[in-house]
Amino acid sequence: MTTQPEKTDVLILGAGPYGLSIASYLSFLKMDYRVVGFPMAFWKSHMLDDQLLRSTLEHTCPSNPAGLALLTNWVTNNVVDLERRPLATLFPNEFRDFMSYFIQHYEIPVMMDYAESVTESSDGFLVRLRSGKTIQAHNVVMALGLANVENRPSWILNASKKMGVHHSADVRDHDWREKRLLVVGAGQSAAEIALKAIQGEAASVDMAFRADNLIFNSMHSEFTEERKRRLFRIKHAFSYSGPEFRLANMSGILPVSIEPHLKSELNAKVNLRAGCQVEQLHGNADSAIRVDFHDGSQNMYDHVVCATGYKPAMSRIPLKLETLEQLKLLGALPDLNECAESSSCSGLFFLGSWAMSRFGPQSNFIFGSHQIIPRAIGRLARLEPISKSF
Repeated sequence: MTTQPEKTDVLILGAGPYGLSIASYLSFLKMDYRVVGFPMAFWKSHMLDDQLLRSTLEHTCPSNPAGLALLTNWVTNNVVDLERRPLATLFPNEFRDFMSYFIQHYEIPVMMDYAESVTESSDGFLVRLRSGKTIQAHNVVMALGLANVENRPSWILNASKKMGVHHSADVRDHDWREKRLLVVGAGQSAAEIALKAIQGEAASVDMAFRADNLIFNSMHSEFTEERKRRLFRIKHAFSYSGPEFRLANMSGILPVSIEPHLKSELNAKVNLRAGCQVEQLHGNADSAIRVDFHDGSQNMYDHVVCATGYKPAMSRIPLKLETLEQLKLLGALPDLNECAESSSCSGLFFLGSWAMSRFGPQSNFIFGSHQIIPRAIGRLARLEPISKSF
């Protein structure tokens, strides 16, 4: 006997900040919806508990009907030393706790499962879950986050899986004691991993990056107004520009930078290799790794960490999307309208980094939810309830 699919107006795939953000509005509007995913799973498995969040509270709070008050009230009751920190912001473990409260506050039902495929049907979409369950949805919201879309350069792809070579997403609880470490990257993650290894009694830590020097630019304090001006320009540039501009400027408008208070410690404790690119790696599971650099130099390390961020692309989406061949793309990402809906597949929405083609690099950050989510909700709230068509 074939089990009939469950039916809903909106199915959200992903239970990170963007997925839960849009769910908060659907709960507030009393619309019929489901969320499939594991709440904040990426934040739990890939982020250090004491890693610095570079966003102010204003920019850390996901868009929701209560606005910033929801986060500030929670912080008032649960965080006692905010003003004594180098940056007045939360640590990842605290933000995860807040998002647990967020789920409870909006009574968001989350189905602990993964989506395996999305297929267009006469009534919208049929979504098959890993558990074997199926859901018929009028609209599907892709809020898949950054899992499985790490930006891995060719030299890390060609390295043996048995070598001590990692992406920064995979080094949450690593033991660096007496190890020689190379960190490749020029951003906050690279800097924090390098300093974390120093604290963990690494024998030596090198940090290699292509630029001539590191950029130390605070997302807080004295640079706040300049950052707001930059984000304002990005927001309006992407809102009113054509596809050619958006394709050329999806990334790179916000420069890679490091919080200034880490500068002295980095300079004192880490060997900074500016203007340096990795060419190739040699080694195996039983030996040190020889790293060949583009200038002809070589060095030996026990571990290499690639802190080069993430690069979403529809070809790497972590489920089978039956509409992929017909889906209109802008570069490697879906082409979207101003409501974060696919321009070629009505009822299919993309949030977060998957929406960069329309909303620019701010989509990589929780801050971007304040522009994207209200637009998507505006579209979803105007649609006819699916109960009328089933």
